[in-house]
Amino acid sequence: MAFAVLVTGCGWLIAGRASPVNHGVTPDVRGNPLLGLWVFANFPAAILFLNAFGKLGSEAQYFFCVFAHWFVLGLLPAWLLGQARAAARQLSG
Repeated sequence: MAFAVLVTGCGWLIAGRASPVNHGVTPDVRGNPLLGLWVFANFPAAILFLNAFGKLGSEAQYFFCVFAHWFVLGLLPAWLLGQARAAARQLSG
């Protein structure tokens, strides 16, 4: 969950209109290559957003979809880490 919060927060700084980096101006992909990478990495979240809220959804709803996207993606590494820790405990004890 912390991973999803961190990625969503960093994404808000890069792509959010109200973020301190963008000063209330909608960011442009052509002027910011990092934003282009953000859009590419969050394409599934954008599809979820459009299906759930439509084109007129708010920025908060978009970042909720981004959070959900990264939360699901973070479950696999978290599970693998838990399995590795359990295996290490069995070997040491």
